[in-house]
Amino acid sequence: MTDRHDPALCGICGRGTVGLGYAPPRSKLPPLWVCDDPECLSLATRTYQMKQDTFDRLEAIAAARGAEAMGQRLEELGKAQVFEGMEWEEWLDAVRSGIAGYRQCLKAEISGEAPF
Repeated sequence: MTDRHDPALCGICGRGTVGLGYAPPRSKLPPLWVCDDPECLSLATRTYQMKQDTFDRLEAIAAARGAEAMGQRLEELGKAQVFEGMEWEEWLDAVRSGIAGYRQCLKAEISGEAPF
């Protein structure tokens, strides 16, 4: 699960942040950091008070929809049989693990590059 207030990840889409964030005046919560997508900044200002468990629920829905799209693409490629016999929860867990692994590996790759 993504921590919405992690300064390294966009609090909306989970991409890397670029130093932009939102917090209303006198807020007790840390800023909600965002990527360079203007829609993410707009959504951050409108959803700043969203509780983490609500975000976790929405993230799970998004992962399920992503899993469905991935499954459709694998069927189009004729490769879906590799995952035959998996329960929906197993498939969803595999997709979520792939997304989390991608985020971690991308951060590691970027941090390993020479300073810009």
